[in-house]
Amino acid sequence: MKENQYKRIADEYLRAYGAELRSELEDPERRPLMRDEISFDLRMRREIAALKRPRYKRYAGLIAACLAIALLTPLVLRLYPGSVGAPGSDSYSPAPTASSEASPAASPEAPSASSPVEPYEILPLSFTIPDRFSVMSVEQDVNKTVYRLNDNKLDDVVITLERSGDLSRYDTLTELTIRGNSAFGSSGNGYNLLTFKDEGSDILYVLTCKYDINTLVLMGNSIMV
Repeated sequence: MKENQYKRIADEYLRAYGAELRSELEDPERRPLMRDEISFDLRMRREIAALKRPRYKRYAGLIAACLAIALLTPLVLRLYPGSVGAPGSDSYSPAPTASSEASPAASPEAPSASSPVEPYEILPLSFTIPDRFSVMSVEQDVNKTVYRLNDNKLDDVVITLERSGDLSRYDTLTELTIRGNSAFGSSGNGYNLLTFKDEGSDILYVLTCKYDINTLVLMGNSIMV
């Protein structure tokens, strides 16, 4: 606070207090005049408090900053234990970064990535199909190879080949003989089936068509030469 502010407040107080004393001397019975609403000491306290308030604010900011550092330091040390100290000091150790961390070497004992599953063998048609038929498509269905044959007499045939297939699961069907080999078949209701096993190749054949089981017998005679 500037010196002239103190002097001004003191002068105002002295003038007011002197006027009150003169009034009391001139008329002792007269009620004393009211002093200034704000006494000298109260005004002085307010002026001094106003002067100190910015300083308290600065101190409060410093205290808050210190508290923040004290609270954050353990967290930083926990997250980056190697970052204690300053660059250039003996205790400085920079925290590892994602780019500086070495990729873990693959352990020889660790299982290698699974190799792609080998596709099943596509079994070929190892016989001469009758002239009226032509192959439309071939596809692999797990361990079975499926051929779709077009018939120019409109009785298309589907042939399924399965290596080491079990013929006995069809033994409830009607038993037939094709070129001296056992076969099983069924017909009717727009679905015909003929199945047999080529003992030489150990392949199970399952033939189906829509209209006539004799279409399948013709195909079977070509297979079982």
